[in-house]
Amino acid sequence: MPSLTDSAIKQGLTRVENNQKQENLADGDCRGTGRLILVLKPMPKRVTAPSAKRTAGSVFDNQ
Repeated sequence: MPSLTDSAIKQGLTRVENNQKQENLADGDCRGTGRLILVLKPMPKRVTAPSAKRTAGSVFDNQ
């Protein structure tokens, strides 16, 4: 039974990064053979960090 290899996962990640489309990797070729499905989704490029300006009562006060 075929399994997911490191190279198959790396190639899948590269394809998702280039195409910006979701891809599903399964550990079997036939129906009912695989129990693992790895779902690869592209992440949007966005800034999730808070602004550099700190205010009173900020979550960063303890650092």
